[in-house]
Amino acid sequence: MVVGVVIGASPAQANQYLYGVSVSNRLYSINITTQKEQQFSLFVDPTAKLANGVAVDPNRFNLFVMDGNNNLRIWRDGTDTLDIAATPKQMGLDDNSFSGANSNAQSAAFFDDAYWFFPRNSNVLNRINLDDNGKFISRLTYQFQGVPDGAGNQLFGDIAINPLDGRLYAATSILNSKDITRSTGNFYSLNLSKLPAEDSTFERKDPRYTAICSRCVPGNLQLGYDADKKVLYGVSNITDKWYTVNTALAKNSSPATHVPGWTSSLDFFDLSDVALTREISTSAPLPVPGPLPLLGAAAAFGWGRKLRRRIVASQSQAG
Repeated sequence: MVVGVVIGASPAQANQYLYGVSVSNRLYSINITTQKEQQFSLFVDPTAKLANGVAVDPNRFNLFVMDGNNNLRIWRDGTDTLDIAATPKQMGLDDNSFSGANSNAQSAAFFDDAYWFFPRNSNVLNRINLDDNGKFISRLTYQFQGVPDGAGNQLFGDIAINPLDGRLYAATSILNSKDITRSTGNFYSLNLSKLPAEDSTFERKDPRYTAICSRCVPGNLQLGYDADKKVLYGVSNITDKWYTVNTALAKNSSPATHVPGWTSSLDFFDLSDVALTREISTSAPLPVPGPLPLLGAAAAFGWGRKLRRRIVASQSQAG
């Protein structure tokens, strides 16, 4: 039997899934191939403060998320629960005030069998070592004195770590109080390869730190790599737009390019740092809600904008 081959035909692109948590503490998958979002029936406690710090283990297909009380929770592949992986005390987040210097992780990534995050208003990068079941083993801290916003004024935005070279990319968030749509952020990188296995401090001029550009990315930009770790995506809950983010650009040029036609109205509060090649398995996901009635849509829009202003202010430093 002769098998025909269409010359020049492109193979179907495989689906890849980023994960996000919305301002309603709902968990979503985002198919970056089809640009479609799917809500899951599993969600973080909606009565608690806003969840944040989403990261995924791409080898075990597990998801981590920081709940509003600073517990690190894990959604294991094949289950329907968000179990506690680490307590606030184990995370160094036992000061639970929203504006406390040791509270509220606004960014996270999974790398080298560990959960990494910056606390709010801090230049101390935390490494939470985890066992094969995603449970807490130990905590290490790395203070980077050269981060662009200083020790007391680093708000996010998000981080993503490329496991191919061990480099962390960070987008901070700086609020424009007069017009939140014009809020921006700084963009920099840290080389995490061969970090010492002990708490450490790195001076401002340490070569591990690279300032890429200042006030050059959209405010509240959430970051996540594709599954091949070749394309860094971003979504801003201020502009509602999705972007590709160029990490190899010349200094002081704009790294974020809007992907034509790709927007989101979900106000993602955080995004996983890398895409998975399949969805995490659980019970059937719920469909994303359809269009609201005209009056309801108007009311929801007004409420959403008020909530967004509060969220932007909480995530961003004054600019």
